[in-house]
This record gives sequence, structure tokens and C-alpha cells, in this order.
Amino acid sequence: MLLTDVYWSLPVNRIRVLCDCGQLLDHPTNVSLVVCPECQRFELWHHVDPKPESGPWSEPVMQRAR
Repeated sequence: MLLTDVYWSLPVNRIRVLCDCGQLLDHPTNVSLVVCPECQRFELWHHVDPKPESGPWSEPVMQRAR
């Protein structure tokens, strides 16, 4: 997944994510785990250090589009 855009919105800011399957997702920033409804792939839109061994914070972290 690629983080392509971040924008201000009420009541919570939003991000736009491009999934590897081609689906463009609009996601709230108050939920870190992004799940694609098309292919069921999931990634975090930010990381946590140190990374835990299990749980949602151990999922892959998406890259930023450049």
C-alpha cells in the first residue's frame, strides 16, 4: 500500500491510500490499521518503535508515495 495524500477534515483528518490491488481508499487518521475491502490486505499507516511481536502494531507499514 502507498500513502498518497493527507487532508484536513472534520471531525477527523483523512488519508488517501493506494492498495497494491489498485483500490483507492479514503481512511480516517484516528484508525492506524488500513484494511482494503477489495483484497483484504492490511497495513499500518504509521509505525510504532519498538515494533511488537504480535497484534495490530506488528503488521506491515505502508510506504509513502514520493
